Amino acid sequence: CAESGGGGRGGGGVPGKMESNPVLLESKSSPLNLLHEMQQLRLLGHLCDVTVSVEYQGVRAEFPAHKAVLAATSKFFKEVFLNEKAADGSTALCG
Repeated sequence: CAESGGGGRGGGGVPGKMESNPVLLESKSSPLNLLHEMQQLRLLGHLCDVTVSVEYQGVRAEFPAHKAVLAATSKFFKEVFLNEKAADGSTALCG
């Protein structure tokens, strides 16, 4: 983003307001490569923004995850993350 000064530079922007112009990013990498790289980041605990905690038959496990990936692949998580209200950014789900 670049700050727009308004004044006749062809954007018709409001002085002091940020303008957002769409940017097209093209990649030669395959979607599988993208998923692989995201998995590697997750396994190393890098850039994860949520910890998923599950319990099954008395066994509890926790794993780091990316909210964007969970929301893109699950209607449940999409609704939860888009509606979270906790001040500290955490969301606890019990079921």
